[in-house]
Amino acid sequence: MGLLFLVLGACSTPHMVGEKEPVQLAMDAGVELPDCCRVPLLAGLDRVEGGDEVRWGVRLESVRMSGAGNLLDVRLRVLDAERAAPLFDRRVAAHLVHTSSGLQGSVPVPGKIGPLRQTVTGGAPREGRVYFLLFGNPGGEVRSGDDVTLEIGPYHSAPLRVL
Repeated sequence: MGLLFLVLGACSTPHMVGEKEPVQLAMDAGVELPDCCRVPLLAGLDRVEGGDEVRWGVRLESVRMSGAGNLLDVRLRVLDAERAAPLFDRRVAAHLVHTSSGLQGSVPVPGKIGPLRQTVTGGAPREGRVYFLLFGNPGGEVRSGDDVTLEIGPYHSAPLRVL
């Protein structure tokens, strides 16, 4: 039971309300996380100087199947808020392109809740925070193990493997 709280604590914000010192995260404490909680590094991600992390201030954490295969869940970690800000502008369209078929998935926009994309209102994104984008996958064209590229305005990622 204690491990569950430690894992859940690692997924939440590093500061507790009213606390003066940051809470030590599971990864920093040297705790070995179970396999179900680990996120493998993305294949094909350009991590050399001049790559996404340096140029755009973001790191792609994962691309996963969701919603019984009808959605693709993309997670981006902000490393530099100033450089990453253009990627979180609501006016900039985001697409996920299936490399083998050329199919472009877009962010669904349900009437009552709006775009299934996390954006920033009134400022820059927060450094260290992970943001999500959900893309439609009509007909289940994209499957686990396929390669996709993320396009947000002028940003184009290297091919990424869907988990």
